[in-house]
Amino acid sequence: MKCLYGFNIIIYSECIEFTMEFCDHNHYLSTGLEDDLKSALRKLHHFKIIHHDIKPENICFSHTFHKYVFIDFGLSKVIEEDIGEATLANFRGSLSYCSQEMFNTYLKNTAFMVDLYYNDAHCLV
Repeated sequence: MKCLYGFNIIIYSECIEFTMEFCDHNHYLSTGLEDDLKSALRKLHHFKIIHHDIKPENICFSHTFHKYVFIDFGLSKVIEEDIGEATLANFRGSLSYCSQEMFNTYLKNTAFMVDLYYNDAHCLV
């Protein structure tokens, strides 16, 4: 796949900024991927932002920051719940990467109590 435009999220202590840049799906290093993504997810969740669609296609290498980043925040949202709390949610994301509880909302086509933080983290496994 050729380079494509992606949105990176930069989280400062007082604000959040989205930047647009070329990201590379074909740039894979032997180290850094897991640490970069875990760190990015911790920062997102600290600010109560849920990505909702973490999958390989939404992970790119940022040449600006020299690390792996999440892109495609089209389904993301800010939630009020704290980490570990569940909220009434309908299915969002990709079936191949969602948690079992989110998958159940898809099967039943109804809202269920879902820990959205866990669902994001599950997608990294």
